[in-house]
Amino acid sequence: MPPLDILAKMNIGAAGFGFVILSVAITAGIFWASHLYPGFFRDPMFLVTIVVWAIYALCILAHYRFGWRGHRTVYLSISGFVLMGLALIAISLFLKTFHRFGA
Repeated sequence: MPPLDILAKMNIGAAGFGFVILSVAITAGIFWASHLYPGFFRDPMFLVTIVVWAIYALCILAHYRFGWRGHRTVYLSISGFVLMGLALIAISLFLKTFHRFGA
């Protein structure tokens, strides 16, 4: 395994790239969904996506603005990933959403 500093640099680079792509996807989804699904902003999947987007924004902000390095940004990034996975499972099982996955 590479040293933690190298992994942290790789993590912040991936988080930055993912943040940009997620921002574009959210923006496109808002324009698309506003025409097809009135009230989409109350959809649980949309709300979880915004929370995960905010966690990654906080991770990037903490790295560049507050000087967080190493394990702190990695743990924050991992928490965003875990939150997203658990929330998507919970939403799929227990809440009503207009998103349909699978057959």
